[in-house]
Amino acid sequence: MRSPKVPIAICFTTLAVSQDRADKIVRAWARDSGIPSDEMTLNVVSGTQGGKRYAAMAWLYLPTLWPASDAEALTIGLARSLAGVLDLPSDQVLVVRTGVESGSVVDGGTPVHW
Repeated sequence: MRSPKVPIAICFTTLAVSQDRADKIVRAWARDSGIPSDEMTLNVVSGTQGGKRYAAMAWLYLPTLWPASDAEALTIGLARSLAGVLDLPSDQVLVVRTGVESGSVVDGGTPVHW
């Protein structure tokens, strides 16, 4: 079972992103946030968008046990790493953070509590 502190990001982008590039984003995310990458998970989905467009939009799911300063660092770090690795201006990257409550995650068939 994973650590209950695992940050999970789902990133939608209009760009094609290889596995190597996704791994590079995770390494940059760890560096830019100051948080180790051991348990970070990044899922990248490529496609099209309508309406207000961003080249990269990410939803960061973060267990509520993270201190506010670390949660903010992870959010800013993800935005910076997406912009840097994907070579995008910062106004083309949007990150939305959602707090995940204890017991609302099931990993390996078992609810995770923190």
